[in-house]
Amino acid sequence: MITRSAVFALGLSASVVACAPSDGGGATAMTDAERTSIQEQLFQMEYDWVEAYETGELSALSRVFADDFIYTTNDGTLYEKAAFISLAEQNPIDYDSVRIEHMQMRWYGTTPVITGLAVSYWTENGAIQRGAGQFTNVFVERGGRWQVVVGHSSSVQ
Repeated sequence: MITRSAVFALGLSASVVACAPSDGGGATAMTDAERTSIQEQLFQMEYDWVEAYETGELSALSRVFADDFIYTTNDGTLYEKAAFISLAEQNPIDYDSVRIEHMQMRWYGTTPVITGLAVSYWTENGAIQRGAGQFTNVFVERGGRWQVVVGHSSSVQ
């Protein structure tokens, strides 16, 4: 049985992106305008991901995830794109609110990686429940379009 906490840990994420290049190089050649543009795009994608969970419109995840997307949960289970979306569709959660904390975006060459903590609240049997997940999402640009290719989350108490 999948619990609300487990589904939460399967990939609810959002971000307030702080764009900071790593010492790795490649991304440092970008202009401030390019970094700002990418930051805005990835910021919106992370919020589209959250909104998909909040509204139950999970078809939006098809745009956020690359076709070769793979997600690893805190128990080591791997999900490819179709299975990950299907799992979320089969186990919807009616969130009361989601709070995002400690967001960062770092560059590794030309690859942006977003990390953060997503905290969700929902009501179950009249009691407020809380789930938190530390997440990492790796983005690539293909054909002028950014998508998540790899994600991971771990439940946090």
